[in-house]
Amino acid sequence: MRTPRAWQLLATLAIVLAGGLWFPQVGSAHLDLVETTPAEGAALTEPVDQVVLRFTVPGEPAGPGIRILDGKGETLDATVRRSDDGTVFVARPATPLEGGRFGVAWRVAAPDAHPISGGFTFTVEAATPVAPPQDAAPAAPAPAEGGGTPAAATSSDGDPLAAALESPDDRGAKILSGFARALAYGGGLIAVGGLAFLAFAAVGGRREVAGLFATVRLAGLVALGGALMGVVARAWLIDGDGPDAIASTNALGDALRGEAGLGLILTAAGGLAIAAGARMAHRRAPNVAIAAGSWDAYRPQRIVAGSISNSWLAVGGAIGIALGAALDGHTASEGPRALVWGADLLHFTAAGVWLGGIALLVALLVGRRRAGRHANAAYTAVRFATLAGAGSALAGLAGVVLAVIILPSFSALWESSWGLLLLAKVAVVALVAAMGAHNHFRLIPRLAARLDAAERASHVGGDDTERGAPAPSSEPTAGAVATVLRAEEQTAATHSPDQDDVARSLRRNAAAELVLLAVVVAITAALVGTSAV
Repeated sequence: MRTPRAWQLLATLAIVLAGGLWFPQVGSAHLDLVETTPAEGAALTEPVDQVVLRFTVPGEPAGPGIRILDGKGETLDATVRRSDDGTVFVARPATPLEGGRFGVAWRVAAPDAHPISGGFTFTVEAATPVAPPQDAAPAAPAPAEGGGTPAAATSSDGDPLAAALESPDDRGAKILSGFARALAYGGGLIAVGGLAFLAFAAVGGRREVAGLFATVRLAGLVALGGALMGVVARAWLIDGDGPDAIASTNALGDALRGEAGLGLILTAAGGLAIAAGARMAHRRAPNVAIAAGSWDAYRPQRIVAGSISNSWLAVGGAIGIALGAALDGHTASEGPRALVWGADLLHFTAAGVWLGGIALLVALLVGRRRAGRHANAAYTAVRFATLAGAGSALAGLAGVVLAVIILPSFSALWESSWGLLLLAKVAVVALVAAMGAHNHFRLIPRLAARLDAAERASHVGGDDTERGAPAPSSEPTAGAVATVLRAEEQTAATHSPDQDDVARSLRRNAAAELVLLAVVVAITAALVGTSAV
């Protein structure tokens, strides 16, 4: 088992960068109000029988929806209709508006489930009264319907209409939504990557492998909890009426509507499926994995390789979580939809293989250190290095594609909150990649050389190796120990690294990478809830 050469890694990075440079750019499609009739601040001479609002992308009323207010800030009876394409809303008052100052308050949810609010005012002159007879005393002016003479103040101080038009304070809901996303993404990524790690890289004592399955189940529960918290946060956001929305059945029901609601449902169902369906299974540990380590400290525990043969429900749950992530955030309103969804799925799954694998590798190595056992990291680390390399490259490629699609211009990288968050994420990922490169080119080759020596020794051993290979669920025999000794002799001919030092360095680096990737997850949670415009 040999590690990829440097030129292969550089070629992969070149392909990723070339794909980002050559991919066609598509404009952003974030929901914004672009036109109203009457216009903001308009002074009209004719009664108004309808108010029209036009948005950039389809949306639907959220919480109180679209309301027409009189000068006292009170809601007038009106019907609201939406155009077939969902971008235009027409509000018709029960009686035409005349003789006063009026306002329109609106709260609309985009396909990405982030409602936006706003309001504007306009005035309508009162109908001209019939002139009184010349000999009649002048009549006192009647107060204008809806609040009389337009107020000059634009502040809400002493102006009930301005106060009614103020947007609700969504800060608490947004904080809760970001925290929920961090939990759902973090748990989902570890669960997805953990299943891949168990299927392709995990080798250890039977109790160790069982512990890794328990870690995956716990990650599923975290994803489930994040999704449920996300439902509460979305209900709060959509309703716009503060924490009281949490107790509203209608608000909670609205939170489960649309693509974002479906994404939350898929994430919750996926987390539950992983928590219930990640069942312990194992298979025969490969000969080279047994030969490349000293497993005496595990007696009488069995040395096995992980298997997901009993975890197909959990695999289905991992697919559900990935689909749920693809339906969340501002990318849900971007196009072309098939490309965006595909890139989102690839980005989440590949990142999960990377982050989740590191999480389980750290859990494995730290557990062995605490138990005072030899790390036996060679086979697992080299196998995971292949997974991590593929995962990081594919995640980078998908990330470049998504950035090109979402960013309206290159300058948006430093002119928008989304772009600044993206730069911060790229900086942290670059640091993680640098640490991974150190592992890949300095530590993994030592462990790979140990595996190569063990593999050559197993071929020299011939029948002894076959006799020494552990049967399923059995411990190494004398033949396997002899194979280890032959492997040590051949390894010493090329290099003689201190395997404990290598394992210690690998454990420290992997733990640091895990912490940094947790920061990446937190930035991603904020990034998903931020607009690129």
